[in-house]
Amino acid sequence: MTKKILAVLLLLSSLAFSQENDADVKEVTILHWNDFHSRNMAYRITKKDSIKGDSTYYIGGTASMLGYLNKFRNSNSLVLNGGDDFQGTPISSLTKGQSQIELLNLYGLDAFTVGNHEFDYGELHLDSLLQLANFDVLSGNVFLKSLGRTIGKPWVTKIVNGVKIGIIGLTAADLLTLTVPKNVNDVQMLNTDSVVTEGINFCKAEGCDVIMLLTHMGLDNDKKLADKFSKDIDVIVGGHSHTPLQRPNIRNNVVIVQAGSYGRYLGKLDLKIDVAKDTVIWNYGKLYETVLDSAIMDKNAAAVVDRMISGIQGDLLKVIGSLKKDWFSSYKMESNLGQWQADAMRK
Repeated sequence: MTKKILAVLLLLSSLAFSQENDADVKEVTILHWNDFHSRNMAYRITKKDSIKGDSTYYIGGTASMLGYLNKFRNSNSLVLNGGDDFQGTPISSLTKGQSQIELLNLYGLDAFTVGNHEFDYGELHLDSLLQLANFDVLSGNVFLKSLGRTIGKPWVTKIVNGVKIGIIGLTAADLLTLTVPKNVNDVQMLNTDSVVTEGINFCKAEGCDVIMLLTHMGLDNDKKLADKFSKDIDVIVGGHSHTPLQRPNIRNNVVIVQAGSYGRYLGKLDLKIDVAKDTVIWNYGKLYETVLDSAIMDKNAAAVVDRMISGIQGDLLKVIGSLKKDWFSSYKMESNLGQWQADAMRK
């Protein structure tokens, strides 16, 4: 009888311990994309298949991306963007990026890190535009000399499902060579490692359970950061190299994700976090192709994009020259299209 009572007590104790541990484990879902490059409208792709035959369909666009985002979003979600939303279609160039800030405001973003193409219309113009953003803009290593501060916040904390998350933002360290020099005259690049170290200290002082990097530096540089800071960094959400990581890259226990480019994919990273030990104990990541689907796309976002495109049609329909001979292009020989492009760039 005594043995039975002891066994019951041990079982109850084990169950209580298990429940206590379960209470320490929280779930967080990171929804992320990067390098959208103002692909605000859906575009057509062809998928090659030698067995079933090629298939052509539409993907991407603001309305589709937001639709898929809303499909997966819940109270445990953290929504992050890895930069380079500017440049790529006429609307971004004609509005000097303002179209993209207005559209990014539709997403309910938690944080956005500044990419190199955000500087294509000048650093001070960008800084002014970013004041219109309804989300946290991060860039801890881009310092504006005339204003005496970074162009975005260096880091920020978010609380999701009871988990305190510290996010450190980084822009490509070679920014000054990635854009026209006159657009970054006022920029001083700070040492990346020093910024990360200072950010980690800030996050620890704030009592963060998880520390993430939101970078626009490319996968190779994300791996290097994981090697250097694996003791403190848990997750890196990246951009810049346009790498579609269909599954997370695990580097020294650091979970690295990136979602390709041009809005083709939305990344979804599910995490289980032990808040008692400040540790990510499980992860599962996947990319979802943003196939155009009227049942998923966000109708309001589609209307906003349509209004924007209508507003620039006059500029796009202006005649700027006459073609006297058909253009052709070639990778193997000189072509009149290639010569025209070279002459235009030189001018």
